[in-house]
Amino acid sequence: MKKFDIVLIVIFMVLSFIPQAIYTINNRRFNDEYIEIKVDGKVYKTIHFKNLSKDETVDININTEKGHNEILISKDGAKMIAADCRDQICIKEGLIDKPGESIVCLPHNVIVTVRGSNQEVDVIAK
Repeated sequence: MKKFDIVLIVIFMVLSFIPQAIYTINNRRFNDEYIEIKVDGKVYKTIHFKNLSKDETVDININTEKGHNEILISKDGAKMIAADCRDQICIKEGLIDKPGESIVCLPHNVIVTVRGSNQEVDVIAK
């Protein structure tokens, strides 16, 4: 092999990493994660929580004939902070912040889900 061949191989190897670098940079900059709230199977509201400022919060009250739910959304994620259902399981779920995570209030048919393009798949589900 000649010196020029080695230089050419090194250049091509470096160039092969450029698409991955561009994808990584764009994925961090344009993170499309959002909170989707469904009531009775219909989308009630969507909020891009990563666009909120550090101290900004969104308080959403959902009142239906089945009951009341209150959801707090911040830059860190979403959590159910109040519900008048009997078992209170939805409140015990805590903060959700990764794509695919959900909070479900079955008595009131309210589902809060984090959506996004980099949603992880459970290994067991494969």
